[in-house]
Amino acid sequence: MSSINDITKIPIVVLEALKQYMDVKDKKFIRVEHEEYYLYLKGTNINESSFFGIKMHEIKNNSIAFLVSNQPTSKIHPDKSQQWLNEASLKANFLNWTKLLQTYEEMSEIYQTTDREKQFTEEFFAEFEFVDEQEAEKGFTSFQIIELDNRLEQFKLKIHEIGDRFSPEILIEIQNEIEVTQNGLVQNSKKWFAKQLARIQAKIMKQGPKLLKDTSIELLKSVAVDYIKGRLLGM
Repeated sequence: MSSINDITKIPIVVLEALKQYMDVKDKKFIRVEHEEYYLYLKGTNINESSFFGIKMHEIKNNSIAFLVSNQPTSKIHPDKSQQWLNEASLKANFLNWTKLLQTYEEMSEIYQTTDREKQFTEEFFAEFEFVDEQEAEKGFTSFQIIELDNRLEQFKLKIHEIGDRFSPEILIEIQNEIEVTQNGLVQNSKKWFAKQLARIQAKIMKQGPKLLKDTSIELLKSVAVDYIKGRLLGM
């Protein structure tokens, strides 16, 4: 057993070397008791399968070495590793481990955001309720194109007006999507337009549902739905 149940059986130099890891606090991991380790840190949230453990020590020629197990090992290897490390290498290994946990958290936020945006896009697109696939692949009439372009222009101005309420990255993405939608109105189908509008709605939704109302995108969408369903034919 390697747990520190009786510190008087462990050299003071070892206890001093381990102290900085006993005191460390971070939201990415917690310290838990483990009978096989002097120190065992367990990852939290997305990193719950991760751990960092100092298992035992060895003193040779007045130098301390520690047997360390940790997971993940590196950016290339997410699996477990075990190795003997001196004090300097132990610190570098620990800092590397915490950076790996931070990177996993950052990647998790990105991929979860992408998944949520995909979900919102599918939900908003479903509201167009396409029934006739052949009709969906047709384009809008010239009058409808002009009207939709005008409404997109008004929508673009509204986005610019309240742009400070969006994150800079999302604002640029929305502005680009509007530009693509306007430029593609003539050449593309009703279905394509519906997908574009759903993508824009999803990006706004990521910033908060109130912005959907404040940008008036629902008014633009209702006109498009009426055109698609033939309730508002235009000239």
